[in-house]
Amino acid sequence: MKNNQKGITLIALVVTIIVLLILAGVSIAMLTGQNGILDRASEASYQTKLQNVAESMSYNVTEAITDYYNKNYVDNTASGETTVAAAIVSGITSSMTASTSPSTAKSDTSVTVTLGTGINTDDKTISGTAENDTVTLSYGGHTKKGTVSTAGISWAEIDG
Repeated sequence: MKNNQKGITLIALVVTIIVLLILAGVSIAMLTGQNGILDRASEASYQTKLQNVAESMSYNVTEAITDYYNKNYVDNTASGETTVAAAIVSGITSSMTASTSPSTAKSDTSVTVTLGTGINTDDKTISGTAENDTVTLSYGGHTKKGTVSTAGISWAEIDG
């Protein structure tokens, strides 16, 4: 009588388990390692938040400058801001309240805004000609710096 046993051998089972453990180890390392997927996703989240706030601030400042020039030179209905610097500060101030406020109860949802020494939001002044004053956005250990000029804000790359 022939002995026809079907199934897998113990060696094949051990080899399969070892291969699966190696694949699991590599997958876990890719997911949670120093430069893993989760870390990169977190970094992308911080950079996206900073970029969104920077874009919003640039938009508001450009809109304020455009309104200033429209009212003073096109419509001749000068009201509100009396200088370009005041219009710029108005745009920055509206951005600070609109886009940097926390939208949820999490502590890491707000972006900190640091204004240059020449920018004064209390009396809406920018020292000199508004050139080279800075706005710094900080979030999650990252910073994004912008240079304020009479043409708006130009942003540098994100640090950190």
